[in-house]
Amino acid sequence: VDDTVKLTFAGDVCQGLQYLASCRIIHRDIAARNVLLDAAYICRIADFGQSQALTDSKDYVRMYEQTAVRWAAREVLEEDKFSAASDVWSFGVGVVTAESPEKGIENRVFSEAPNSPPLAIVSPFFALKV
Repeated sequence: VDDTVKLTFAGDVCQGLQYLASCRIIHRDIAARNVLLDAAYICRIADFGQSQALTDSKDYVRMYEQTAVRWAAREVLEEDKFSAASDVWSFGVGVVTAESPEKGIENRVFSEAPNSPPLAIVSPFFALKV
């Protein structure tokens, strides 16, 4: 896939994230596996099984459960705090991964970060706070 197509796909996902944020919805699982391509070759965000609506009083939700470590923002790993910003972080990880898939992103980048909470790696994609 050439760079122009990648940028178009990324723009489609950005528009979807902007729409979700305007509706005060946190997706919590933005990853390539949750972006679908429709018949007109427009990317659509899918799989809202982990999404949460925000209350009027807070711009984040706290969820104490398994987290996709490879896609998680630092505040998710340290504080279980999900927000529109953490969705954007996950999108950024997806863009980096799409740009250089041969390198990938390893769990230790997150689990061995200085001052981060200890994590028990449950699988290549999930971790639990210890």
